[in-house]
Formats: sequence, structure tokens, C-alpha cells
Amino acid sequence: MKKFLLLLFAAASLAACDDDKDYGPDIEHFTGRLTVTLLSDATQRHTYDGKRFSLAGDTDGTLTMRMYDTQFVPQMPPLTMDVPGIGYLHSTVDLLTLEAARVVPLMGGRPYEQYAITALKGTVADAEPEDRLHVEFDCMGYRVVYDGEELD
Repeated sequence: MKKFLLLLFAAASLAACDDDKDYGPDIEHFTGRLTVTLLSDATQRHTYDGKRFSLAGDTDGTLTMRMYDTQFVPQMPPLTMDVPGIGYLHSTVDLLTLEAARVVPLMGGRPYEQYAITALKGTVADAEPEDRLHVEFDCMGYRVVYDGEELD
């Protein structure tokens, strides 16, 4: 988390004093549990362990979350999606709060409107020994919840 906070602080400093906003290559990687629940029938729930997500700073002052090999139901092929435009704020020194009302994910660099993500909320917590990511959102009639720990 210290690397992540340093990256975000550096990005904010650059944004405040320079038009050339370069966030650098630093990315935080997480592994954890993805739980997907059908909004119209909470008994329809699927859980996937060992799923990887990552967060990276963007030049516009937001974050992009990458979801690797994500699937909402077992018959769905695993897809890697980038979710750009996630806003964040420092709730405390050790906690970032993530939020986006509506974002369109990218797959292979192309936007996929049919996979629009709404009501995204989450946190990145400095919880030693490993940072923790919690994020939840709605997509295609499903509630998606992810809880992960930072990979070394």
C-alpha cells in the first residue's frame, strides 16, 4: 500500500504542478475471492477463488482496475476486462475509497457497453502484512464482490 499511496501522491503532485501527468508503470496486483450473485435471485451465487485484480493510476487522475480471467457464471468464458475511470479519495492515511457511478469496461482496448458497470464502490486498505482490496459493483444483472490481498 505504501508503494500505491506513494504513486498516487506523486501523481497528485504532478497533476497539481505539471501538464505532463506521468503516473509511471507501478501497478498493485491482488489475488482473492470473486463472488457473483444474480440480482433477481440471490440463491444463484457463484464463487471463484484465486482471482487476480490489479489497480493502476491513469493520466486523468483516476484508476483503472483490471480483472483477469473473470467470469460471472461457469458457462461464461473467462474474460480479462479493464475498468477505467474509477474515482478515489484518501479516506485516511491507510485507506483509499473507490467509487464510480457508471463505467464501460474495455476488452482488448475496445469498449463493451453491454458489460457496463454501475454502483462501483470499494476500498484499498493498508492492512499489514498485505494490502487489501474490496470492491463491489453491478454488471449485467449480477452483483459482483471481490476481496483480495496484495501479491508480492
